[in-house]
Amino acid sequence: MKVIGIIAEYNPFHFGHLHHLNQSKELTGSTHSIAVMSGNFVQRGEPAIIDKWARAEMAIKNGIDLVFELPFVFATSSAEYFGEAGVKLLDSLGIVECVSYGSETGSSEQIEKAAEFLAEENEDFRILLKKNLSEGLSFPFAREKALTKIAPGLGDVLNHSNNILAVEYIKAAKRIGSKMDFVPIMRVGSNFNESSLDNHSFCSATAIRKELYKGDSCNVNKTMPYESFKILMDSESESCNSSYPRKEDLFNCLQYKIRTAGNEKLASIAGMREGLENRLMSAAYKSLDYTSFIKMVESKRYPKSSVQRLLLHLLLDLKKSELNEFRNADSPYARVLGFNDKGKQLLKEIKKKSDTMIITNVNRQKPDTELLQKMLEYDIKATDFYMLLMMWKGCKLVESQDRVRAPYIQWK
Repeated sequence: MKVIGIIAEYNPFHFGHLHHLNQSKELTGSTHSIAVMSGNFVQRGEPAIIDKWARAEMAIKNGIDLVFELPFVFATSSAEYFGEAGVKLLDSLGIVECVSYGSETGSSEQIEKAAEFLAEENEDFRILLKKNLSEGLSFPFAREKALTKIAPGLGDVLNHSNNILAVEYIKAAKRIGSKMDFVPIMRVGSNFNESSLDNHSFCSATAIRKELYKGDSCNVNKTMPYESFKILMDSESESCNSSYPRKEDLFNCLQYKIRTAGNEKLASIAGMREGLENRLMSAAYKSLDYTSFIKMVESKRYPKSSVQRLLLHLLLDLKKSELNEFRNADSPYARVLGFNDKGKQLLKEIKKKSDTMIITNVNRQKPDTELLQKMLEYDIKATDFYMLLMMWKGCKLVESQDRVRAPYIQWK
């Protein structure tokens, strides 16, 4: 048994993801695969196009053997926290030999050099990074600029979205002393942020979601495997008005939350930076919709994605202090979203070789510390909020999905 791990969102699972998975298996000779996947909200600070169980089913039907959920508190955080949490979870399982990641360059040498440098962060780099931040630059750009200056040639690695995550994966592995190998897979087709469908089948998830939001699901048929498209259509049919949850649906809740929170509470929210609470308060009174709200708040120092993540944390009351405690937790839990026959074998091996708690039923299985229990409660709360969004879209509201839904299981 050789096990490969992948950290993903599959929002939704398309041909690019299938290519990455197949190439990963071929290059590594892996016999089994595990995905750590975002839940109902994703790293850009947006609701996923369909729920986490449907996306886990997509992954299983297209070749992943076992899907674990990346906890909400990390899935909606910065690339550093997102990548670190995914690597820690995979490493804690005790059976993952290598981790595959997408890359715009397809070469691991520069990525590994950048990761090694950033894992240490010498004094000159820290001074320059602090200077760049004081000049109003966002953290990603301030870091890229500092790295380019201190280690010429390495800064270019951070120009690409997939490479940034790859650096965070390897950096995290170095810091925790993981023995897992990391394997790059060259990204094919559209760029990560490409927002329109093109003539080839390897379109970005961003473009696919944009088409779905427009209500034109027919055009995405050729961009994803049949099983993925079918799950997507089945999910759409469950909504009375055939619509998907989107970030714009958060606006009224955000207005109320910000207007009633007060500066002290706003300042305590994970992702909040000094002075940003004043911009939020002003936008909550002056903006007319989510788009205008974001435009009033974002800036060179506060990028759109960072603001959107902050807003999600505000809606669910995730505090800075809590996120720091969660990040420093010794061992995570592993919440199962789906598996097949080979995935069942993996679960047995994990139980033999790891102390990490496997959770398949949140009603019967509780993390062994109060801190991890609190982390799990954020997953449940996030799902409850996601289902409210679905109800507003026409779905029938049911009791807490996390407490009634079992993992998706595929038997041969």
